[in-house]
Amino acid sequence: MNQYVLCFVPLEPDHYRPTRTVLIEKIKPEWQRGKLNLPGGKVELNEHPTAAVERELMEETGLYAKHIRILGKLTGPDYLVHVARCLVPIDSKPVQMEAELVHNMWIDEALVHPRLIPNLRLIIPLCMAGVTGWTIQDTGQ
Repeated sequence: MNQYVLCFVPLEPDHYRPTRTVLIEKIKPEWQRGKLNLPGGKVELNEHPTAAVERELMEETGLYAKHIRILGKLTGPDYLVHVARCLVPIDSKPVQMEAELVHNMWIDEALVHPRLIPNLRLIIPLCMAGVTGWTIQDTGQ
Protein backbone atom coordinates (compact mmCIF):
# COMPACT_ATOMS: atom_id res chain seq x y z
CA MET A 1 0.00 0.00 0.00
CA ASN A 2 1.34 3.41 -0.99
CA GLN A 3 1.39 6.05 1.74
CA TYR A 4 1.29 9.80 1.21
CA VAL A 5 1.06 12.99 3.26
CA LEU A 6 -0.81 16.26 2.83
CA CYS A 7 0.00 19.28 4.95
CA PHE A 8 -2.29 22.18 5.88
CA VAL A 9 -0.20 25.21 6.82
CA PRO A 10 -1.92 28.23 8.42
CA LEU A 11 -0.10 31.41 7.37
CA GLU A 12 -1.29 34.02 9.84
CA PRO A 13 0.03 35.39 13.13
CA ASP A 14 -2.95 33.75 14.81
CA HIS A 15 -2.40 30.13 13.75
CA TYR A 16 -5.68 29.10 15.36
CA ARG A 17 -7.84 31.30 13.11
CA PRO A 18 -6.01 31.16 9.80
CA THR A 19 -7.18 33.10 6.79
CA ARG A 20 -4.41 32.06 4.35
CA THR A 21 -2.74 28.78 3.49
CA VAL A 22 -0.28 27.27 1.01
CA LEU A 23 -1.48 25.42 -2.07
CA ILE A 24 0.54 23.79 -4.82
CA GLU A 25 -0.44 23.96 -8.50
CA LYS A 26 0.21 20.34 -9.45
CA ILE A 27 2.05 19.06 -12.51
CA LYS A 28 1.89 15.36 -11.62
CA PRO A 29 0.33 12.93 -11.27
CA GLU A 30 -1.50 13.54 -14.55
CA TRP A 31 -4.98 13.49 -12.96
CA GLN A 32 -3.93 16.43 -10.75
CA ARG A 33 -2.25 18.50 -13.52
CA GLY A 34 -3.29 22.15 -13.17
CA LYS A 35 -5.28 21.52 -9.99
CA LEU A 36 -4.56 23.04 -6.57
CA ASN A 37 -3.60 20.70 -3.74
CA LEU A 38 -2.04 21.00 -0.31
CA PRO A 39 1.73 20.44 -0.16
CA GLY A 40 2.66 16.80 0.24
CA GLY A 41 3.84 13.66 -1.43
CA LYS A 42 4.86 10.08 -1.02
CA VAL A 43 6.12 8.66 2.29
CA GLU A 44 9.47 7.00 1.61
CA LEU A 45 10.36 3.47 2.74
CA ASN A 46 10.85 3.38 6.56
CA GLU A 47 9.95 7.08 6.85
CA HIS A 48 7.51 8.23 9.53
CA PRO A 49 4.61 10.34 8.17
CA THR A 50 5.62 13.38 10.24
CA ALA A 51 9.13 13.20 8.78
CA ALA A 52 7.57 13.02 5.31
CA VAL A 53 5.50 16.15 6.08
CA GLU A 54 8.64 18.01 7.13
CA ARG A 55 10.59 16.87 4.06
CA GLU A 56 7.82 17.45 1.52
CA LEU A 57 6.94 20.90 2.86
CA MET A 58 10.59 21.99 2.65
CA GLU A 59 11.04 20.46 -0.83
CA GLU A 60 7.90 22.07 -2.27
CA THR A 61 7.70 25.43 -0.47
CA GLY A 62 10.96 26.09 1.40
CA LEU A 63 8.98 26.26 4.65
CA TYR A 64 10.27 24.70 7.88
CA ALA A 65 7.50 22.69 9.57
CA LYS A 66 7.18 22.66 13.32
CA HIS A 67 4.49 21.32 15.66
CA ILE A 68 3.36 18.71 13.12
CA ARG A 69 0.14 16.96 14.05
CA ILE A 70 -1.54 14.21 12.02
CA LEU A 71 -5.25 15.04 12.11
CA GLY A 72 -6.87 12.45 9.88
CA LYS A 73 -6.52 10.24 6.85
CA LEU A 74 -7.85 9.42 3.43
CA THR A 75 -7.97 5.76 2.49
CA GLY A 76 -8.51 3.96 -0.76
CA PRO A 77 -8.06 0.49 -2.19
CA ASP A 78 -4.28 0.85 -2.48
CA TYR A 79 -3.35 4.06 -0.68
CA LEU A 80 -3.33 5.84 2.66
CA VAL A 81 -2.93 9.61 2.92
CA HIS A 82 -1.98 11.08 6.31
CA VAL A 83 -3.34 14.63 6.62
CA ALA A 84 -1.38 16.91 8.93
CA ARG A 85 -1.50 20.44 10.21
CA CYS A 86 1.77 22.16 11.02
CA LEU A 87 2.98 25.57 11.97
CA VAL A 88 5.83 27.47 10.37
CA PRO A 89 7.87 30.34 11.82
CA ILE A 90 5.69 33.48 11.91
CA ASP A 91 7.52 35.49 9.23
CA SER A 92 7.91 32.59 6.81
CA LYS A 93 6.99 33.06 3.18
CA PRO A 94 6.50 30.09 0.84
CA VAL A 95 8.71 30.04 -2.25
CA GLN A 96 8.74 27.94 -5.39
CA MET A 97 11.33 25.21 -4.88
CA GLU A 98 10.37 22.83 -7.70
CA ALA A 99 8.61 23.13 -11.07
CA GLU A 100 5.19 23.27 -9.39
CA LEU A 101 3.85 26.76 -8.59
CA VAL A 102 3.31 27.67 -4.94
CA HIS A 103 0.31 29.80 -3.98
CA ASN A 104 -0.25 31.69 -0.72
CA MET A 105 -4.06 31.88 -0.88
CA TRP A 106 -6.95 33.26 1.11
CA ILE A 107 -8.78 30.19 2.43
CA ASP A 108 -12.24 31.47 1.50
CA GLU A 109 -10.98 32.03 -2.07
CA ALA A 110 -9.32 28.62 -2.19
CA LEU A 111 -12.44 26.75 -1.04
CA VAL A 112 -14.44 28.00 -4.04
CA HIS A 113 -11.61 27.93 -6.58
CA PRO A 114 -12.65 25.81 -9.60
CA ARG A 115 -9.25 24.07 -9.73
CA LEU A 116 -9.18 23.03 -6.06
CA ILE A 117 -9.11 19.25 -5.68
CA PRO A 118 -12.69 18.57 -4.53
CA ASN A 119 -11.97 16.60 -1.34
CA LEU A 120 -10.08 19.64 0.02
CA ARG A 121 -13.42 21.46 0.38
CA LEU A 122 -13.99 19.08 3.31
CA ILE A 123 -10.38 18.52 4.42
CA ILE A 124 -9.34 22.19 4.76
CA PRO A 125 -12.22 23.12 7.12
CA LEU A 126 -11.47 20.01 9.22
CA CYS A 127 -7.83 21.11 9.45
CA MET A 128 -8.77 24.71 10.25
CA ALA A 129 -10.95 23.49 13.11
CA GLY A 130 -8.25 21.13 14.41
CA VAL A 131 -10.57 18.13 14.22
CA THR A 132 -8.65 14.89 14.84
CA GLY A 133 -9.21 11.18 14.30
CA TRP A 134 -11.23 11.41 11.10
CA THR A 135 -11.08 9.08 8.10
CA ILE A 136 -12.41 9.71 4.61
CA GLN A 137 -12.72 6.47 2.68
CA ASP A 138 -12.66 6.29 -1.12
CA THR A 139 -14.76 3.29 -2.09
CA GLY A 140 -13.88 3.67 -5.76
CA GLN A 141 -17.51 4.16 -6.79
